[in-house]
Amino acid sequence: MNYGNIKFLHVVRLDEVSDLLTTSGDKYVFPKLDGTNATVWADNEGVIHAGSRNRELTMDKDNAGFYKHVMESETMEPIRRFCVDNPFMVVCGEWLGGKAGHIKSYLNKEFYVFDMKLATIGNSETEKHFGYLPYNSYFKALAKYGYKYIIPPLRVYQNGVAVTVEDIARIADANHFNLPDDVIGEGVVVKNYSYLSRFGNYEEGKIVRAEFKERKGQKSNKSMVDCLNIEQAIVDDLVSSSDIQKCINKVSDILGEEFSKNNGKMVGMVMEMAFSDLLSEEACVIAKKYGKYPIVLNDVKRFVYAKARSVIGL
Repeated sequence: MNYGNIKFLHVVRLDEVSDLLTTSGDKYVFPKLDGTNATVWADNEGVIHAGSRNRELTMDKDNAGFYKHVMESETMEPIRRFCVDNPFMVVCGEWLGGKAGHIKSYLNKEFYVFDMKLATIGNSETEKHFGYLPYNSYFKALAKYGYKYIIPPLRVYQNGVAVTVEDIARIADANHFNLPDDVIGEGVVVKNYSYLSRFGNYEEGKIVRAEFKERKGQKSNKSMVDCLNIEQAIVDDLVSSSDIQKCINKVSDILGEEFSKNNGKMVGMVMEMAFSDLLSEEACVIAKKYGKYPIVLNDVKRFVYAKARSVIGL
């Protein structure tokens, strides 16, 4: 099995796919949880598998204890039964039981489902997953098995209702899902199941509150390019303090210890992860917004590392 057929969709910044708000179709606004990405599925022989954002997990090579949770927790028993009954139906969600997230005050630290898709088998370049199921479909499917940790929409805009990025940002600012009343969530994810990008791909958009506010305070992209070299403009535009903090949390979780800016190995891992995430998650955005400029990747890396060191406090 090629894990590329299992791992779930990368969610792009909403301002990069804002046309999904104006395209026909209902718009679902979901709370975005701050944990670690996770997947569960079963093969044709009924063997349960679990994965992180980029790899399949095992008991020896776990991620924030998620594999152990999938295999041993009573709360995951409905998911295990569902997966066995529906081979290669991949359940995607956010695992709140580890230490990867920045928000530590979630009321229930469980595996919260936010998507479901059907994966294909094998390694052929022509293989594609068959698409993501809409919320109503995967909610009903899992509810039949008694699983209750499914992220609900905060709001649904019916087809034809005008909605803007600013409208979505206001919803994000009032999001307390699975949190005490005095704690606001990380952000929101917007899904329009009728939306396809100009490349024919299904995409979802997100607003991460800290990141959104940081980006709103920056100069426009054009003025940034006019004032800075292109590599610095890319990093200022696409690598936020929130992104670096997520890398810090992930490194801490991977190594199983508190992050220390005096730990050279940890600092190096954060810098490398931030650069890798930029290339893997924002390649299309970079091509779209900056493709007409000559870009020196080593300079991009240098500015990412500098941003990471600044956030870390070095």
